Amino acid sequence: MANIKQYRPATCTLLDIRLSYFGHMLCRLKASFVVHVQPGPLIGDDVEITDEAETGAFIVEYAGEVIDFAEFRRRIRQYERAKHAHHYFMSLGPEHFIDAGTKGNWARFVNHSCEPNAETQKWTVNGRLRIGFFAKYDIPPGEEITIDYQFVQYGVIQQKCYCGTPSCSGIMGVTSKQLQDKVRLKDTRAVERGILQLLTWKTLRTADDVTFLLQVMVQEYLTRYSKMELLKLLADTSNETYLKLFRQYNGLELLTSYMCDAAQNDWDLKYQVGFVPKF
Repeated sequence: MANIKQYRPATCTLLDIRLSYFGHMLCRLKASFVVHVQPGPLIGDDVEITDEAETGAFIVEYAGEVIDFAEFRRRIRQYERAKHAHHYFMSLGPEHFIDAGTKGNWARFVNHSCEPNAETQKWTVNGRLRIGFFAKYDIPPGEEITIDYQFVQYGVIQQKCYCGTPSCSGIMGVTSKQLQDKVRLKDTRAVERGILQLLTWKTLRTADDVTFLLQVMVQEYLTRYSKMELLKLLADTSNETYLKLFRQYNGLELLTSYMCDAAQNDWDLKYQVGFVPKF
Protein backbone atom coordinates (compact mmCIF):
# COMPACT_ATOMS: atom_id res chain seq x y z
CA MET A 1 0.00 0.00 0.00
CA ALA A 2 1.19 3.50 -0.78
CA ASN A 3 -0.06 6.57 1.01
CA ILE A 4 -0.05 9.70 -1.10
CA LYS A 5 -0.08 12.81 1.07
CA GLN A 6 -1.90 15.84 -0.29
CA TYR A 7 -1.03 19.52 0.03
CA ARG A 8 -3.33 22.36 0.98
CA PRO A 9 -3.93 24.48 -2.14
CA ALA A 10 -2.16 27.69 -1.08
CA THR A 11 -0.38 28.76 -4.26
CA CYS A 12 1.49 31.99 -4.91
CA THR A 13 3.38 33.48 -7.85
CA LEU A 14 6.78 35.10 -8.24
CA LEU A 15 5.06 38.47 -7.79
CA ASP A 16 3.51 37.50 -4.48
CA ILE A 17 5.23 39.23 -1.60
CA ARG A 18 5.09 36.02 0.44
CA LEU A 19 7.45 34.36 -2.03
CA SER A 20 10.43 36.36 -0.83
CA TYR A 21 9.58 35.40 2.73
CA PHE A 22 9.37 31.71 1.85
CA GLY A 23 12.57 31.75 -0.17
CA HIS A 24 14.42 33.67 2.54
CA MET A 25 13.22 31.38 5.30
CA LEU A 26 14.11 28.36 3.18
CA CYS A 27 17.72 29.51 3.10
CA ARG A 28 17.72 30.09 6.87
CA LEU A 29 15.99 26.84 7.81
CA LYS A 30 18.84 25.09 9.60
CA ALA A 31 19.66 28.19 11.59
CA SER A 32 16.02 28.90 12.52
CA PHE A 33 14.64 25.63 13.85
CA VAL A 34 16.21 22.62 15.49
CA VAL A 35 14.19 19.45 15.92
CA HIS A 36 14.58 16.26 17.88
CA VAL A 37 13.55 12.99 16.23
CA GLN A 38 12.86 10.09 18.57
CA PRO A 39 10.86 6.83 18.48
CA GLY A 40 7.17 7.42 19.10
CA PRO A 41 5.22 5.70 21.89
CA LEU A 42 2.97 3.78 19.49
CA ILE A 43 4.35 3.77 15.95
CA GLY A 44 6.95 5.58 13.84
CA ASP A 45 9.00 8.55 15.03
CA ASP A 46 8.07 11.79 16.80
CA VAL A 47 9.55 15.08 15.59
CA GLU A 48 9.68 17.64 18.41
CA ILE A 49 10.63 21.26 17.87
CA THR A 50 13.25 22.67 20.27
CA ASP A 51 12.54 26.36 19.56
CA GLU A 52 9.20 28.15 19.54
CA ALA A 53 7.57 28.51 16.12
CA GLU A 54 5.19 31.45 15.87
CA THR A 55 1.91 31.29 13.99
CA GLY A 56 2.54 31.25 10.23
CA ALA A 57 6.26 30.51 10.60
CA PHE A 58 7.88 28.41 7.90
CA ILE A 59 9.18 25.26 9.56
CA VAL A 60 10.64 23.02 6.86
CA GLU A 61 10.43 22.15 3.19
CA TYR A 62 9.21 18.66 2.29
CA ALA A 63 12.25 17.64 0.28
CA GLY A 64 12.81 14.65 -1.97
CA GLU A 65 12.81 13.48 -5.58
CA VAL A 66 10.18 14.95 -7.87
CA ILE A 67 8.88 12.11 -10.06
CA ASP A 68 6.20 11.78 -12.72
CA PHE A 69 3.21 9.46 -12.60
CA ALA A 70 4.91 6.64 -14.51
CA GLU A 71 7.83 6.59 -12.06
CA PHE A 72 5.44 6.89 -9.12
CA ARG A 73 3.59 3.81 -10.35
CA ARG A 74 6.84 1.89 -10.79
CA ARG A 75 8.02 2.75 -7.28
CA ILE A 76 4.73 1.68 -5.73
CA ARG A 77 5.30 -1.78 -7.17
CA GLN A 78 8.99 -1.77 -6.21
CA TYR A 79 8.38 -0.74 -2.59
CA GLU A 80 5.51 -3.18 -2.12
CA ARG A 81 7.57 -6.08 -3.52
CA ALA A 82 10.37 -5.11 -1.13
CA LYS A 83 7.79 -4.99 1.71
CA HIS A 84 8.74 -1.47 2.79
CA ALA A 85 6.88 -0.59 5.97
CA HIS A 86 6.64 3.11 5.10
CA HIS A 87 6.26 5.12 1.90
CA TYR A 88 6.98 8.86 1.76
CA PHE A 89 5.05 10.12 -1.26
CA MET A 90 3.49 13.57 -1.34
CA SER A 91 1.43 14.80 -4.25
CA LEU A 92 2.48 17.94 -6.10
CA GLY A 93 -0.39 17.56 -8.55
CA PRO A 94 -2.18 14.99 -10.72
CA GLU A 95 0.99 13.93 -12.56
CA HIS A 96 3.88 14.71 -10.19
CA PHE A 97 4.87 13.48 -6.75
CA ILE A 98 7.64 13.95 -4.20
CA ASP A 99 9.33 10.75 -3.02
CA ALA A 100 11.19 11.55 0.19
CA GLY A 101 12.12 7.94 0.89
CA THR A 102 15.85 8.04 0.17
CA LYS A 103 16.60 11.69 -0.62
CA GLY A 104 14.31 13.46 1.79
CA ASN A 105 14.91 15.37 5.02
CA TRP A 106 13.43 15.05 8.50
CA ALA A 107 10.08 16.39 7.25
CA ARG A 108 9.18 12.87 6.13
CA PHE A 109 9.09 11.75 9.78
CA VAL A 110 6.43 14.30 10.79
CA ASN A 111 3.36 12.40 11.98
CA HIS A 112 -0.28 12.83 11.04
CA SER A 113 -2.82 14.34 13.40
CA CYS A 114 -6.51 15.01 12.94
CA GLU A 115 -5.88 18.26 14.88
CA PRO A 116 -2.42 19.28 13.61
CA ASN A 117 -0.34 22.25 14.72
CA ALA A 118 1.21 22.71 11.27
CA GLU A 119 -0.09 22.73 7.72
CA THR A 120 1.31 22.06 4.25
CA GLN A 121 1.33 24.76 1.60
CA LYS A 122 2.35 24.66 -2.04
CA TRP A 123 4.45 27.52 -3.39
CA THR A 124 6.01 28.42 -6.70
CA VAL A 125 9.65 29.35 -6.03
CA ASN A 126 11.77 30.38 -9.00
CA GLY A 127 9.32 28.66 -11.31
CA ARG A 128 9.31 25.37 -9.40
CA LEU A 129 6.62 23.89 -7.20
CA ARG A 130 7.69 23.42 -3.58
CA ILE A 131 5.86 22.22 -0.47
CA GLY A 132 6.52 23.67 2.96
CA PHE A 133 5.27 23.05 6.48
CA PHE A 134 3.98 26.16 8.29
CA ALA A 135 2.85 26.62 11.91
CA LYS A 136 -0.94 26.91 12.25
CA TYR A 137 -0.49 28.50 15.67
CA ASP A 138 2.33 29.11 18.14
CA ILE A 139 4.19 25.84 18.74
CA PRO A 140 6.10 25.83 22.05
CA PRO A 141 9.48 24.11 22.47
CA GLY A 142 9.17 20.37 23.08
CA GLU A 143 5.85 19.97 21.27
CA GLU A 144 5.60 17.40 18.50
CA ILE A 145 5.13 18.82 14.99
CA THR A 146 2.13 17.29 13.25
CA ILE A 147 0.26 17.82 10.00
CA ASP A 148 -2.92 16.49 8.44
CA TYR A 149 -1.60 14.11 5.78
CA GLN A 150 -4.85 14.45 3.80
CA PHE A 151 -3.53 11.52 1.83
CA VAL A 152 -5.46 9.16 -0.32
CA GLN A 153 -4.69 5.51 0.14
CA TYR A 154 -3.57 3.37 -2.77
CA GLY A 155 -4.61 -0.06 -1.61
CA VAL A 156 -7.41 -1.80 0.23
CA ILE A 157 -5.94 -1.78 3.75
CA GLN A 158 -6.97 1.24 5.79
CA GLN A 159 -4.25 3.16 7.63
CA LYS A 160 -4.92 3.49 11.36
CA CYS A 161 -4.59 6.86 13.06
CA TYR A 162 -2.97 7.00 16.50
CA CYS A 163 -3.17 10.76 17.16
CA GLY A 164 -5.76 10.35 19.93
CA THR A 165 -7.28 13.82 19.46
CA PRO A 166 -11.00 14.39 20.22
CA SER A 167 -11.87 14.59 16.51
CA CYS A 168 -9.85 11.50 15.55
CA SER A 169 -11.82 9.05 13.41
CA GLY A 170 -9.29 6.26 13.87
CA ILE A 171 -8.55 6.15 10.14
CA MET A 172 -6.23 8.41 8.16
CA GLY A 173 -7.24 9.70 4.75
CA VAL A 174 -9.63 8.20 2.23
CA THR A 175 -9.38 5.57 -0.46
CA SER A 176 -8.99 7.15 -3.88
CA LYS A 177 -10.77 4.90 -6.37
CA GLN A 178 -9.88 7.35 -9.15
CA LEU A 179 -6.15 7.01 -8.47
CA GLN A 180 -6.40 3.23 -8.06
CA ASP A 181 -8.27 2.92 -11.35
CA LYS A 182 -5.73 5.14 -13.09
CA VAL A 183 -2.78 3.06 -11.89
CA ARG A 184 -4.57 -0.19 -12.66
CA LEU A 185 -5.65 0.92 -16.15
CA LYS A 186 -2.16 2.04 -17.16
CA ASP A 187 -0.59 -1.11 -15.74
CA THR A 188 -3.12 -3.35 -17.46
CA ARG A 189 -2.64 -1.72 -20.85
CA ALA A 190 1.14 -2.00 -20.58
CA VAL A 191 0.86 -5.67 -19.62
CA GLU A 192 -1.50 -6.37 -22.51
CA ARG A 193 0.91 -4.79 -24.98
CA GLY A 194 3.76 -6.82 -23.52
CA ILE A 195 1.82 -10.06 -23.77
CA LEU A 196 0.82 -9.40 -27.38
CA GLN A 197 4.41 -8.67 -28.28
CA LEU A 198 5.70 -11.80 -26.56
CA LEU A 199 3.09 -14.05 -28.14
CA THR A 200 4.10 -12.98 -31.64
CA TRP A 201 7.30 -14.92 -31.06
CA LYS A 202 7.57 -18.70 -31.14
CA THR A 203 10.56 -18.82 -28.83
CA LEU A 204 12.86 -16.59 -26.81
CA ARG A 205 15.50 -15.21 -29.16
CA THR A 206 17.74 -12.93 -27.09
CA ALA A 207 18.75 -12.21 -23.49
CA ASP A 208 16.56 -9.09 -23.64
CA ASP A 209 13.61 -11.33 -24.49
CA VAL A 210 14.19 -13.25 -21.26
CA THR A 211 14.24 -10.05 -19.22
CA PHE A 212 11.11 -8.80 -20.96
CA LEU A 213 9.32 -12.10 -20.33
CA LEU A 214 10.11 -11.93 -16.63
CA GLN A 215 8.90 -8.33 -16.41
CA VAL A 216 5.56 -9.38 -17.86
CA MET A 217 5.24 -12.61 -15.86
CA VAL A 218 5.49 -10.82 -12.50
CA GLN A 219 2.53 -8.53 -13.22
CA GLU A 220 -0.40 -9.10 -10.87
CA TYR A 221 -3.09 -8.54 -13.51
CA LEU A 222 -2.26 -11.54 -15.69
CA THR A 223 -5.19 -13.77 -16.59
CA ARG A 224 -4.92 -17.54 -16.44
CA TYR A 225 -4.96 -17.65 -20.26
CA SER A 226 -2.03 -15.22 -20.45
CA LYS A 227 -0.06 -17.24 -17.93
CA MET A 228 -0.66 -20.41 -19.93
CA GLU A 229 0.50 -18.79 -23.18
CA LEU A 230 3.64 -17.35 -21.60
CA LEU A 231 4.48 -20.72 -20.05
CA LYS A 232 4.09 -22.35 -23.48
CA LEU A 233 6.47 -19.78 -24.97
CA LEU A 234 9.00 -20.62 -22.27
CA ALA A 235 8.51 -24.36 -22.78
CA ASP A 236 9.13 -23.98 -26.53
CA THR A 237 12.49 -22.34 -25.87
CA SER A 238 15.31 -24.84 -26.28
CA ASN A 239 18.30 -22.48 -26.06
CA GLU A 240 20.17 -23.51 -22.93
CA THR A 241 21.75 -20.09 -22.49
CA TYR A 242 18.40 -18.32 -22.27
CA LEU A 243 16.89 -20.94 -20.00
CA LYS A 244 19.84 -20.65 -17.62
CA LEU A 245 19.45 -16.88 -17.72
CA PHE A 246 15.78 -17.30 -16.80
CA ARG A 247 16.83 -19.38 -13.80
CA GLN A 248 19.58 -16.90 -12.87
CA TYR A 249 16.96 -14.14 -12.70
CA ASN A 250 14.93 -16.14 -10.14
CA GLY A 251 12.65 -17.58 -12.79
CA LEU A 252 12.20 -20.84 -10.90
CA GLU A 253 10.92 -18.93 -7.87
CA LEU A 254 8.42 -17.23 -10.17
CA LEU A 255 7.26 -20.60 -11.51
CA THR A 256 6.84 -21.80 -7.94
CA SER A 257 4.58 -18.83 -7.21
CA TYR A 258 2.51 -19.73 -10.28
CA MET A 259 2.06 -23.22 -8.87
CA CYS A 260 1.07 -21.91 -5.44
CA ASP A 261 -1.36 -19.34 -6.84
CA ALA A 262 -3.08 -21.80 -9.17
CA ALA A 263 -6.45 -23.23 -8.20
CA GLN A 264 -6.21 -26.57 -6.42
CA ASN A 265 -7.73 -28.47 -9.35
CA ASP A 266 -6.07 -26.45 -12.14
CA TRP A 267 -3.95 -29.35 -13.32
CA ASP A 268 -3.45 -27.93 -16.82
CA LEU A 269 -1.60 -24.87 -15.54
CA LYS A 270 0.41 -26.92 -13.06
CA TYR A 271 1.33 -29.35 -15.81
CA GLN A 272 2.42 -26.47 -18.03
CA VAL A 273 4.65 -25.13 -15.25
CA GLY A 274 6.20 -28.57 -14.84
CA PHE A 275 6.76 -28.82 -18.58
CA VAL A 276 9.18 -25.86 -18.58
CA PRO A 277 12.77 -27.14 -18.95
CA LYS A 278 14.81 -26.72 -15.75
CA PHE A 279 18.42 -26.15 -16.81
